Amino acid sequence: MGSTGLPWQAHGKRLICRFVAVLSLALCGCTPPVSHHTEAQAAAAAVATVKQLQEEILKRLEKYVTDAHVTAILLKAQNYKIYVTGKVNKPGDFVIGKPVNVMQAISMAGGLTPFASPGSIAVLRTIGGKEEVFPFNYKEVAKGQFLEQNRTLLPGDVVVVP
Repeated sequence: MGSTGLPWQAHGKRLICRFVAVLSLALCGCTPPVSHHTEAQAAAAAVATVKQLQEEILKRLEKYVTDAHVTAILLKAQNYKIYVTGKVNKPGDFVIGKPVNVMQAISMAGGLTPFASPGSIAVLRTIGGKEEVFPFNYKEVAKGQFLEQNRTLLPGDVVVVP
């Protein structure tokens, strides 16, 4: 699990990992923590919630174990950083301990300056080494329209306000 050397156990015992940790299972039990295990990293990158993690582990175990039971529980959330840059009043990096969405991140950055382009905001996210761009229109969301744009930010996300 991860490259941090945190404790790990298997077979009904508690597994402790950081939010960005990687879980690696072998047929005979748990393998020691690994930092560059491609399949495990793909599984970790594919999830954003504890329920999704549980479903992803179960899906990957199906080819090895029939009728497997998986329970994933978040014992403690770790802080992570998001970034807000551009035409906001207080640009910078923000350490957060709970999920925030784009509107909340902009608020944390002191709101938009008068020179901002609220219809052209973007969220930059790296997924599997590839940069993804998600458009965000502040005016629409503020009016209660197209609320799906107001996504929850993940560790390392960058909100760019032109």
